[in-house]
Amino acid sequence: MTRIRGAQNDVDSAVGLAITHIVLGLICIALEFTMVENECYLNSLGVPLWTGTLFMTTGAVGYTLKNEQSPKIVRDYFALSIIAIFVSMVTITYGSVAAWADYEDGKTMQGSLGVTLAVVGGIEFCIAIASASVAGSLSAAMRQYAPLRTVTTYETDKGRTIIMVPILSDELPMVRVPDDHQVADVKLIQA
Repeated sequence: MTRIRGAQNDVDSAVGLAITHIVLGLICIALEFTMVENECYLNSLGVPLWTGTLFMTTGAVGYTLKNEQSPKIVRDYFALSIIAIFVSMVTITYGSVAAWADYEDGKTMQGSLGVTLAVVGGIEFCIAIASASVAGSLSAAMRQYAPLRTVTTYETDKGRTIIMVPILSDELPMVRVPDDHQVADVKLIQA
């Protein structure tokens, strides 16, 4: 199990926010079925269905940080959180327009479902911003506390030289060792 040293509170926050994403996604999907059943304005678009699915996907990726904290998962969680910010704005807009149209037609029950969807979208908007912030701080913590990998060592007449690079992904970085072997101290290559 990979752990990010010095960032356990951020990991716990990310997992809590991820669970909230999943719950809000489930609420959106339940609202979709309720809106279809009650024939709300433009219910055939399925906006709560696909936005709820994205919110749940964001939450699922964030929840995997509980067991595995790799740079790829943090990057994906950050990217999905940014996308969720924009998609939540779509949810707010759709819910508001549907509520307005249904209230104009005298359908108060359907209008209240649209308002509920807009409120859920607003909450998701706040949660997505918080998730992106936490994922960004996790990414910074990974760079700060990245373990070092020895790329090469070689002996010179002045001593031993070790070239190390931080491990920031699953790939081994390519480093060229100087042909003249004149460097005689430890070098840290910044990422």
